[in-house]
Amino acid sequence: EKKQGAKVYPAIPNSPIQCYQYYGTGTVSLTSNEMSHLICATECVKRDLYSRFKYFAIAEGDRCFCESELPPAEYKLQLNETCSYRCPRNDKQSCGGSMEIVYLKLEITNTPPESGKYEKKQGAKVYPAIPNSPIQCYQYYGTGTVSLTSNEMSHLICATECVKRDLYGRFKYFAIAEGDRCFCESELPPAEYKLQLNETCSYRCPRNDKQSCDEKKQGAKVYPAIPNSRFACYYYGEHIGGYSAPKKKSDNMSHLVCATECVKRDLYSRFKYFAIAEGDRCFCESELPPAEYKLQLNETCSYRCPGNSKQICGSSEGIVYFKLETTNTPPEPDD
Repeated sequence: EKKQGAKVYPAIPNSPIQCYQYYGTGTVSLTSNEMSHLICATECVKRDLYSRFKYFAIAEGDRCFCESELPPAEYKLQLNETCSYRCPRNDKQSCGGSMEIVYLKLEITNTPPESGKYEKKQGAKVYPAIPNSPIQCYQYYGTGTVSLTSNEMSHLICATECVKRDLYGRFKYFAIAEGDRCFCESELPPAEYKLQLNETCSYRCPRNDKQSCDEKKQGAKVYPAIPNSRFACYYYGEHIGGYSAPKKKSDNMSHLVCATECVKRDLYSRFKYFAIAEGDRCFCESELPPAEYKLQLNETCSYRCPGNSKQICGSSEGIVYFKLETTNTPPEPDD
């Protein structure tokens, strides 16, 4: 131990050598949520007594590879446009991308890295500056590259993901669709896809129902106040009453399930009622149907709710309406 000679360390290069397409193949030498150039290079030096490795490489922000040669030239990408994931341990370094792998020369030295040079002195940590309000709402057709899907989505979560992916400052916007899908974009959609902001894009973020991204100042959580009795029953048919597609279909439908869905979709308080038909179809409505479609309440709308047998969930011919009201008190779960 004492006579082993000088200690061997990695000599960290100042910049990546190249970026290549990454297909999830190859042998991962190390996976770390604290990845940086120093961490990966140190792992490769540790594994390379016989000096076979010429490069260390990082993909997906946390995967380290030790390589003896570069990939084929046809897989080469534009370095300053791809491999833009910031390293978790050092946000000024590139740690590849979701489909890109960054290569760096693996060189050794007998001089230990300066304490903190590559980690503690990386400069100020980069965080997203959360805007106070959305810039605009656009039609969404399910296209584009989803950067993150999360059941705990908020502006902060999406913006943080985009900052993490944007070492080269290409992204100008973060965007959220369907309540849980985050996108990182360099430009806005065409103007013809623009919608009225306070009438659309009304999903509440699961993590923050006020759309404030200061978690501690988001205000009270909003819940549906479940009414004790149904409001009215109306004739239900897809060809009458102006019914659109159900907002939710569930084999476990109940008043709580439907009302919660409508509250989730109603940041701008447009919905005044939630309604259920056919036992499993939930609708969120701003007004009641025409009076001529009203039915006898205790003779129709008689289906029991699958999620709560003491509640009514409409019928094949009737749709039952309830007032949609909110409260800051969490509701009791269905029996």
